[in-house]
Amino acid sequence: MTCMTITLVPTSRKRSSSCKHWPMKSWSSSMPSTLVSTWQRDTIISTTYAAGSNNSRQAKATASYVKGKALEVFPEYNPSSEALLSQAAKLDPCNLDIWVCLGNCLWKKGDLQAAKTCFENCLDYGPSKHALRSLSMLLRKMGTKPEEKSHNIKTSIVHAKQALNMDIQDGESWYVMGNAYLALFFASSHSTVDLDRSLAAYARAEAGGAANNPDLHFNRANVHRYKEDYALAVQSFCKAHALDPSLRAMAIVDGILRWTLRVSNLIHQQGRFKASRIAQLASTLPHVGEVQGRTRVSISSLHPGHNEGKAVALKLLVDVVRKNEPPGCFVMMDETQTCCAVSIYHLDSVAYTKMTERDVFYVLDPFVKLVHLTYNCMSIKYLCLHVAEPHLFLINGHVVAESYAHAEIHLNNFDL
Repeated sequence: MTCMTITLVPTSRKRSSSCKHWPMKSWSSSMPSTLVSTWQRDTIISTTYAAGSNNSRQAKATASYVKGKALEVFPEYNPSSEALLSQAAKLDPCNLDIWVCLGNCLWKKGDLQAAKTCFENCLDYGPSKHALRSLSMLLRKMGTKPEEKSHNIKTSIVHAKQALNMDIQDGESWYVMGNAYLALFFASSHSTVDLDRSLAAYARAEAGGAANNPDLHFNRANVHRYKEDYALAVQSFCKAHALDPSLRAMAIVDGILRWTLRVSNLIHQQGRFKASRIAQLASTLPHVGEVQGRTRVSISSLHPGHNEGKAVALKLLVDVVRKNEPPGCFVMMDETQTCCAVSIYHLDSVAYTKMTERDVFYVLDPFVKLVHLTYNCMSIKYLCLHVAEPHLFLINGHVVAESYAHAEIHLNNFDL
């Protein structure tokens, strides 16, 4: 694990608690500014005047910091807050909380480079899990070129780990770690290992005191949705909604229910084809016993999970459109007229349009998932073959390597 060398600056004073860090929560679903009333803000500010009347450098820094921090409670950028916090940082540069608060203020202003400098200045004066978390989140916002973004995300992983090294039980640090792994998956690695790491980090975050963070449940739900673990996705979306009804979590739940019900119906109705057409399509599947060194089998002979060394020959019945949301989903049928869903990851939309009923499709080393979702009085169940990589999916015996594409996902509350 990579660690940053930090110069410790001893101080005899007790540091005040850090201000709320921007942006742990996406302000597209922000708390209303009335959450902290103007009266509360003015009360906080008024308590600092006594300290401000003291002519000592320390007292002036404290007064500026507290007033600037009070103005910082609102989601909008406040220039007065920046001025006060900048003054406090000049008067007392060893106060780590001031640098973090100023960095968050500048982040809201949109000056990401200046915010980054503040967090780095904080770490120059001493270790701060707040600065490390903020720096991890900020780096994932920076960069224009793909290689630059990839480098920043990998660096954000390092900072998130450093924050955890300071306090392994901190739920907020685990939440940031989970988001960092999720960003790494979609921007760079595309390895399901990183998806699993993000879920593990979210679980640690929940156990570490972040259970009331709606964004944690929202982001975790999106990971489950991407993996087509719909029951877990619905559970997490419902938790997010209970904590923050302003999120569109329940709209997504409704979409999942409609989607899975549609797929289930198409499978059980064999794509709504007539029996004669189904028989005709099944008869066109070639009678081969081996496909690229793998034993050809029927859908019914597969077991849940990974079926290494096996191959299934299929005919396309229905392309189930899902608004460019990964994975691509198709209802297909084997030679026994058994139907199932086939979900293909990392295959671009161009390849989808070239797939027809005339083609023969092979899924190599199929991963079998039983989709089972129960919600209210509704129960949905169907079999799905997951194709994690395009090279495990053949069209007429050929790999569609030229159609390889990385999936994207958009998480409304993801701190990117």
